[in-house]
Amino acid sequence: MAHAGLLHRFNINLADADRGVYETLELRTAMHASESELFLMARVLGYCLCHEEGIAFGRGLCEPDEAAIGVRDATGRIVHWIEVGMPAADRLHKAMKAVGKVTIVPHRPLRLLERSLEGQTIHKVEEIEVLVLDQQLLAAVAAKLERNEKWDLTVTDGTIFLVRGNESFAGAVERTRLFREADEA
Repeated sequence: MAHAGLLHRFNINLADADRGVYETLELRTAMHASESELFLMARVLGYCLCHEEGIAFGRGLCEPDEAAIGVRDATGRIVHWIEVGMPAADRLHKAMKAVGKVTIVPHRPLRLLERSLEGQTIHKVEEIEVLVLDQQLLAAVAAKLERNEKWDLTVTDGTIFLVRGNESFAGAVERTRLFREADEA
């Protein structure tokens, strides 16, 4: 089990067939004192599932005006704002107005996030993408988190396959929008 404040290293062979992304990633990220293992797993998986040129972790939870994960263009301008966890409506509103492309990777069920945002003003809320991760997958990987991780991570047909040593994990990832079910009702 990990302890807060420790640096974690992830060596990940990423094969995201759904998006055509094949990379070898070497990530180093500190787990903030207020961050759970579940949140850290959502952050690392979110980084992998959104991986593209220019992606980087933000400077941390102490920087309220910076994305948890951001993608910058060649000029250094942020072009994709990625939030992890349960972001506040005002943070999402500001990010959508400033950047226009926002993705959320919640570490809890989507309905809890939507409930926390109900009735709030969020610029172009219908355009915010949400990557809903299988909660059992998150919990299983988080429960065995070590400081040095080596993963083979495959994404195909909306399913994540994560192999770590002799252990294999699998779970769905759904790309959706906020409040989509309410719109369809």
